[in-house]
Amino acid sequence: MLSFTFRLLLPAATKGLHRPQVVIGSTVHPLAAWAASVLARRAGVPFIFEVRDLWPQTLIDLGRLGQHSFAARLMRGVERTLCRRASAIITLLPFAHEYFEGHGIPVDKVTWISNGTDLDAFCPSVRGSDAGDEDFKIMYLGSVGRANGVDMILDAFLAATARNPRLRLEIVGSGSERAALQLKVAKSAQGAAVTFREPVVKSEVPQVVRNADTLVINILDLDVYRYGVSMNKIFDYAAAARPILIASNARNNFVTEAEAGIAVSAGDVGALSEAMVRMASPEQSSDRARWGSNARAHVAEHYDYRVLGWKLHHLLITVSDQKQRRSRATSRTEKEQPDV
Repeated sequence: MLSFTFRLLLPAATKGLHRPQVVIGSTVHPLAAWAASVLARRAGVPFIFEVRDLWPQTLIDLGRLGQHSFAARLMRGVERTLCRRASAIITLLPFAHEYFEGHGIPVDKVTWISNGTDLDAFCPSVRGSDAGDEDFKIMYLGSVGRANGVDMILDAFLAATARNPRLRLEIVGSGSERAALQLKVAKSAQGAAVTFREPVVKSEVPQVVRNADTLVINILDLDVYRYGVSMNKIFDYAAAARPILIASNARNNFVTEAEAGIAVSAGDVGALSEAMVRMASPEQSSDRARWGSNARAHVAEHYDYRVLGWKLHHLLITVSDQKQRRSRATSRTEKEQPDV
């Protein structure tokens, strides 16, 4: 983190580049955005602060930082500085403007631009049970860490197979919890119905998700989700025109908004298991087709990169124009000052 920041600020890092009109700094980590704000000042151009995660609030809500710890206070200081320097703030979370308003930031300074997907990369197709196969494949694709709640997906699935032996679960990804889940599967009588695959690169995701009948996501019940969620995987799921199973108490819910599948409460393994059985039922075949179609249509309208790109384009133009108007106003004021 420190090494990247230091190297980015060296004059040689930007030598030979054209002078920008705007500089965007993203919270891949807080110091990356801070370095971008310094570069914007050097160039004399507007700085846009993109907040991908609410640091340190996310870490506090996950229990990894104390509310009043030194690290939390330091990160809050960096956050305040960046918000003050920014001409505009981009947030991925639909209700994060409330967070910033609570810290004294004007709401009109905050713009919501969600994560999204490239709709054209996904080619909808019939798969699995709806194409005559015997099994019904549920797929999870993404990180397999503690924050992803894959253990509850697995528990729900193992319970569901007792009621429908046609069910299959494929977990695509890696993370700190994968080994423990593999051990649980090895000890389970239904373990043969579960397969693990290594992570795939982004370009392979469209082909991988075509092999699923439905895709599942479990969002932990965390305080930070009161500002909403914006997970890339759910937009990829939807772009493939697949019905979605979601367990979530987050304030926004793509599945219910789009009528794109079955939604249950976060942390309710029994309800998620019941939803898996219901999703795979032959009686739900027409609903699965409708849910998948709704999912893709909702992405096309709100979360395709072209839609999101136009929102960003409009913001960049607005910020740039505001800077030019201020510069012209300052220039006129200086010219109007009487000679002393």
